[in-house]
Amino acid sequence: MRLDVLRLMVERLKKVHAEKPEEFDIRFWKSEDCGTVACAVGHCVDLMPNMVLTGVNFCARPRNTQTHNDSFLAISESLEISLEQAYRFFSGDYYESGDKTTALDVANKIEIFLIKHSD
Repeated sequence: MRLDVLRLMVERLKKVHAEKPEEFDIRFWKSEDCGTVACAVGHCVDLMPNMVLTGVNFCARPRNTQTHNDSFLAISESLEISLEQAYRFFSGDYYESGDKTTALDVANKIEIFLIKHSD
């Protein structure tokens, strides 16, 4: 597991929440309208080893498609976490607030995971 990258993601997501919460939308990796990154992976893709090399289309808005599954598989492989954990961290379907999930919600969930898996 890339706990080091997950820690950096927590810091970045807390900063996004504090400074630009309106730019976070867990449903999309990138807004096609304004070009800004939106969800947790979009805001943190530069922190994730090998993610850019996977060929994942960050402009896509995949839902219930093979592209959607491939995207989460790429996240899983990059962070060396299970596919299930990738969905739990980065899919709005795994948050009570659903589409209203904030960057802080994601940061907190990852932080709890880190506490449980720290040395």
